[in-house]
Amino acid sequence: MVIGCAYQEPMHTTEPVIEASSAYNEIAILQLHDEIKRLQDLIKKKDNVIRQQHAYQQSQDKEQQEASSEVARAQTRLHRLATKPSTASTIAEAEVAMESLKRTQISDTSQALQQQAQNLLDAALASYRQDNYVAAMNYASQAQEFINMLADQNRQESYYNRKTVPIHVPFVLQTITDVNLRQNPHGNAKILNILEKGYILVANAYRGNWFRVQTEDGRQGWVLNALVKILGDQQKPRETARE
Repeated sequence: MVIGCAYQEPMHTTEPVIEASSAYNEIAILQLHDEIKRLQDLIKKKDNVIRQQHAYQQSQDKEQQEASSEVARAQTRLHRLATKPSTASTIAEAEVAMESLKRTQISDTSQALQQQAQNLLDAALASYRQDNYVAAMNYASQAQEFINMLADQNRQESYYNRKTVPIHVPFVLQTITDVNLRQNPHGNAKILNILEKGYILVANAYRGNWFRVQTEDGRQGWVLNALVKILGDQQKPRETARE
């Protein structure tokens, strides 16, 4: 006796496939959200960097304008004050300050700067004897700036404890070797440019053993004072720097 059995098709369900596909889509969406957030954070960081750079550039532009204005004001004051009596008084004050400085113990680098100050005093006396009171006043005032800098007891403090001291009578410097023009006054600061030996600069401030200088084309940065010398005559900057 043959008993017939009804054939039943195996049951197929798509539910697991749907569930797997849905889970995959959710993971992809989460990953996409994470990537979007990462990119948004990156954009925010870039925007912050751009704002900081813009603020720094504005600060540099302001310092440059102030330095240029200070040079003009200093030259005006010198011409106004450069009478025979006032020039003689300025030279005498610088000489007294120099004698006091010579009685203190200073480093080899400072001794080089002291000699430069003495050279300025000698130039002041020579100009005074020639009745050139404007030049004499200029040299004597620059010598006094050097002496004030050397007498600054805080020059050897750590970088972060120092302050930037304006030079009221900006003076001309010349590099004695290839020199790094740095963004800030310390050896790890960003190098803005490399100034060739013989490059002419104008110093308008100092911080510790660094001069803040300005080039003829308006760039401003810091150079180590041991790598420059002061010029006895006021030469104009020449553009010989290389990037």
